[in-house]
Amino acid sequence: MSVTLERKKTPHDRLGEIIETLEVRGLFAQIGLGHGESARTILDKIPSDKKLVIIDPYGSIGMRTIHADKLGYPDSWLARDNDFSVEVLSKLYLWSYQQKKHFLFYPMEDVEFFERFQTGIFYYNESEKVRINEYGFVYFNANTRIGDLVEGIRFMNERTPKNGVWVFNNIQNYTSRQKEMLSSLMEECNMRADWESDFLVATKLVEPLDCLEPEQEAYAETDKTLIANIPSDTDITYH
Repeated sequence: MSVTLERKKTPHDRLGEIIETLEVRGLFAQIGLGHGESARTILDKIPSDKKLVIIDPYGSIGMRTIHADKLGYPDSWLARDNDFSVEVLSKLYLWSYQQKKHFLFYPMEDVEFFERFQTGIFYYNESEKVRINEYGFVYFNANTRIGDLVEGIRFMNERTPKNGVWVFNNIQNYTSRQKEMLSSLMEECNMRADWESDFLVATKLVEPLDCLEPEQEAYAETDKTLIANIPSDTDITYH
């Protein structure tokens, strides 16, 4: 009798499966590049006509964070250094070139990106100048401090179309309280939250404009690319 052993799926296998089932409107995005493995998985599965936006500062800079053990008070940690980023990006660009997939890398903190690109990102496609302000898939490859995710969630909430998907990793490191907080945030954003073994997979249930106040909707309609009116002051009060 022969026995066939089924290979256990890895988180990257599951991430690839999630992407393969989607029909994404707008951009793919990854917040936090790390070692580049998740970005490679995403690029491997996205259609060739789609763009992946990657945000990560690197450069050994001190970045603000919310300390998990200090009642939500700010703290800081160092980004990975330049040598690390060169190694990761050189491999990712080479692989992207070989596979004919495209990504846009923004070497900045996530909060900087949210402040600078509220009206969308620009890129050139052959002879066409393109501006997009929709993110149909977002991979939050960040730390597990919920306070640090709030600004990204708020930014993406008003730019993610119906049936858009967010994926949060490292959920094994969340406490039960953190999971409750993240579930509440998903409910506020009209996202259906599915907790899996490796990821939280959240799916947008409504179009962003359906969530706006009348005066915000009127403002947004003046520019179809601008999904919502977001205050320029992105300071967050953490409780």
